[in-house]
Amino acid sequence: MIRFGLFDSKQLNLEQGIDRCEWHGCRSGEPARESQPALDKALASFDRTAVWRSKGLWKLPFGKGKRVLGNAGGVLNRIVGGWQTSAILTVQDGEPFSLIGTAGTVNLKTGDTAVALADIGSLGGVTYTGSGVSYFNGVRQVPDPSHSNTTAVNNILNQSTILAVADASGKVLLANPVPGELGNLAMGVLWGPGLFNIDVNLVKRIPINEKVTLQLQADALSLTNTPQFANPTAANFSINSATFGNITGLNTFGTGGARVVVLKGRINF
Repeated sequence: MIRFGLFDSKQLNLEQGIDRCEWHGCRSGEPARESQPALDKALASFDRTAVWRSKGLWKLPFGKGKRVLGNAGGVLNRIVGGWQTSAILTVQDGEPFSLIGTAGTVNLKTGDTAVALADIGSLGGVTYTGSGVSYFNGVRQVPDPSHSNTTAVNNILNQSTILAVADASGKVLLANPVPGELGNLAMGVLWGPGLFNIDVNLVKRIPINEKVTLQLQADALSLTNTPQFANPTAANFSINSATFGNITGLNTFGTGGARVVVLKGRINF
């Protein structure tokens, strides 16, 4: 749409990507999965439920022939005329990720999903902790419920490192599947941090003569200087990991949230 020197466009994408092979891989030799392939059906890692993009460009109405100071000429027009600003806004949902338990409970080559013992719908959310950034707020790791059933023969009980995830009251939310059991969570059951980013720029064009124009430009990428976090790494998906839920990286979109200002100058002829 163009009006009063303003051009803007908006785009909303709604999608759902489904995959069966991505999380475990399409492999033979895993009877529990091969006999029931629907168990591996899940959101693909590239799924984004909603992506909103909006961009606009405004030629400021100052200077000769414009609405403001339209009769300006000479030096005054060189100062007030030829200004333009633009912005790009991107807002999108996060990427899906899985909650992993122990490996090998049904001859799987990789860890199966954890067992949900209570509602986990409110688990996700970026939280700043004393040791860094986590995607889980108000939870803690406790001994897995099956730990008490582990034999003490040959000191096996004391060597067990399986853990569960409990809420602040101690109620267990996530546990490991026991031998012969599949986790009851789908792969890609949670969504990671979303993204909010604004890039803006300001351009000034100064005519030197009829054929030559000096262009000065300032770009501000990630204007709000807000960190755009990535998902926890694959190692931190496991409820048995000492770093469960920790976020150690930034979204690869743009600058990752760090504001970057770029100044440019060029001559157009």
